[in-house]
Amino acid sequence: GRAVSLTEALAHAERHSPLVGPAQARLGLGVAAIQGAEPLLRDNPEVEVGVGLRTRPGNESSRGSNVRVQQRLEVAGQRGARLDAADRVTALEEQRLASTRLALRTAVRAAFYQALLARSRTASARDAEAIQTRIVDIARARLRAGDIGPLGVRLAEGDLAQVAQARIEAEARETSARLRLAAMAGLPADPLPELAGDLPEPAAPLPIDALLEHARIAQPARRVALAEIAERESRLIVASRESWPTPTVGFEYSREDSSQNIWLATIGLPLPFFQRNQAERAQTRAESAIARAELEAIDSALPARVRALASTADAAARRVALYRRDVLPRSRENLQLLGRAFELGEIDALEVSGARSRLLDVQRAALDAYDDYFRAMADLGAETGVEWPARTQTRTQP
Repeated sequence: GRAVSLTEALAHAERHSPLVGPAQARLGLGVAAIQGAEPLLRDNPEVEVGVGLRTRPGNESSRGSNVRVQQRLEVAGQRGARLDAADRVTALEEQRLASTRLALRTAVRAAFYQALLARSRTASARDAEAIQTRIVDIARARLRAGDIGPLGVRLAEGDLAQVAQARIEAEARETSARLRLAAMAGLPADPLPELAGDLPEPAAPLPIDALLEHARIAQPARRVALAEIAERESRLIVASRESWPTPTVGFEYSREDSSQNIWLATIGLPLPFFQRNQAERAQTRAESAIARAELEAIDSALPARVRALASTADAAARRVALYRRDVLPRSRENLQLLGRAFELGEIDALEVSGARSRLLDVQRAALDAYDDYFRAMADLGAETGVEWPARTQTRTQP
């Protein structure tokens, strides 16, 4: 199928990733809170109707009836406090959704680059196998010519078995990397997505002061913690307002036979001697204190974590720049030169085996440096809210 670029993978993830669905569904909590807070009066009016018979001495009696209507009124701003708390719930869930989307973009970007890296490992393993197959053919030809003994052929064949196993392992890891990308971005897994692009140029992270400033503003966990504090403090205000007495007003109409009509206006006020919403107020105070403690923990650890991650990312970028300049462009050429030297008889089979092993080790180290770089930049982006590599700076190769 058509190759998928990083930009396309990110856009597809925003629309189809299963990681976003639950966070989007949680926005319904804010809608529900607003719907619950919108009614002008929280309690429904109460209506009582009574019909009875009054008896007197001498078997005299009269009929009576009465109607009573009552309504509880909130006079301490409870409705406004509930509306504000509902808005805070919406803001909290929106912030959680934004945090989820940022984490998703960071994860998809990292998964895409990891899949590119796995593809490069597979290509390198296939090149090594092809060249080692050529070395085996050369060894067999030299054996027939009497230039080397059987041991040289067996060494070459053993090396071929090793590089074949490495190629199989690399192909399996590439398939796993592409499947992880497909699952994360919501891409189809059958067929697996082909990837457009190559391993990127190494990019140094932003200066540490810029990273710290950005982290204090955009760090996802910190933004969520601030939204949680605002939401819990708004609920504390609601709980405090609801501790105020709620008066009940109403009117009553009574009638006895056809001679008397009685109209009464009524008002009732509970006396808050024992119940002042203590449990909910204490609960919300505790939750607010927990949220503030969590924010303090984030702020306390943030500078050290950002500095450590920036240092790791910078070192990884330097390693990648070095390997990209001096190692990776010559990897295939070096293996080909090794086979040519063996064919010309300049080195024996044992030297070929050792040299091939060292060359492949260096090549693996170069690709491992890329792996460290991708992981470090992903961790730094998650910690600071900086989306990489768009906002990083290209490192000048030494």
